[in-house]
Amino acid sequence: MSFHGSQYGAAHGPGDADDIEAASERVADEMMANRSPRQQELADRIFRELADGAEVDDIKDLIGELSRTATEDARRRTEVPRAGGFT
Repeated sequence: MSFHGSQYGAAHGPGDADDIEAASERVADEMMANRSPRQQELADRIFRELADGAEVDDIKDLIGELSRTATEDARRRTEVPRAGGFT
């Protein structure tokens, strides 16, 4: 596999920055639309902490918790129910 087009350094051409920005906006929109109450609670707390003068390093645990919560919520939304009944 050559360097160009590999996972380590795909070549980018004109207009790619616009494509990346548009994709980022779509992901952000989807994340906002699919937030759980717990994600909203964590996001609000992070915002309050930052508004009160906290630095990112001060709230990195909250950011990590929000990331883990979002990942777990997304996994639950995409889980396929297993076939079979109750025993």
